[in-house]
Amino acid sequence: MNTKTPFQFAVLRYIHDSFTGEFLNVGVAFYCQDTAFFKVRLLQKYSRITNAFPLADGEFYRRYISSLQTKFDKMAEKVNSKQATFESWLPDRIEELLNQILPPDDSSIQFGEVQGGMTDDLEETFEDVYRRLVETHLPNEENESRSDIDVWSIFSKTLREQNVIRYLRPTVIHADSQDIEFEHAWRNGRWKALQPLSFDLIHPGSINKKAWQYFGMDVILQKSKELNILYYLLGKPRREDSAVLKAYAKAKDLLGTGEHAKKIRLIEEHEAEDFARDVAPKIEADTSHEKKK
Repeated sequence: MNTKTPFQFAVLRYIHDSFTGEFLNVGVAFYCQDTAFFKVRLLQKYSRITNAFPLADGEFYRRYISSLQTKFDKMAEKVNSKQATFESWLPDRIEELLNQILPPDDSSIQFGEVQGGMTDDLEETFEDVYRRLVETHLPNEENESRSDIDVWSIFSKTLREQNVIRYLRPTVIHADSQDIEFEHAWRNGRWKALQPLSFDLIHPGSINKKAWQYFGMDVILQKSKELNILYYLLGKPRREDSAVLKAYAKAKDLLGTGEHAKKIRLIEEHEAEDFARDVAPKIEADTSHEKKK
């Protein structure tokens, strides 16, 4: 008995120069109409791009890709749960989904031609395609670390299971003449936000630098009247390296204790399921109350 399922996929490309046509693979979109399966993973790290093209704007790329990932995650939630948004049907071709977020044009980030195949395990095949077409070309150091998006995928899965991820939306918090953006937030009068934060990095110095960066943001947010709570969703280092683990412990202490941390809650990835079960009714209650205003 043949249990294989047809699938389609497209590779996202960063095209640095349209004249030369040089490009790098920076993501994969995967789709199966029969089982309502849609998944997109985009490469947030930009060092491979700036190494290949020194004039590329790495920070702009990171912000743009992060925004795209959030939009595709929301679409995946609708497709995978078969919500009525799609009027009880799903398109035959993956392009009809991709074009809603990233229409074809002459920009530097575009999907390539659609390909396809048959599989008996969509998740495993997706991981294999991403690994072969994107991850295998990364420097070894990048392969051994995780991005904030990688950590968000762990927490978003548990929030999706609680059926509350659809209530989250981007927002901007204003504090001390600075605007701080959050991709995953909800409100009931004041904002509550989720910020994935990967400390699964190779070098202790990188962990320290990132912790101090967000410490500065904490100090600014402490004075904001718009923010109620900020949850840091932490990705722990996977390497059993004493220096790395010591840097991670110091990072948690820096971010989660002290006068500046009154609005901060630290949630580690092993707590993801419990956190989702605990926060889900709060999200539902807050958003329901907000709609009645």
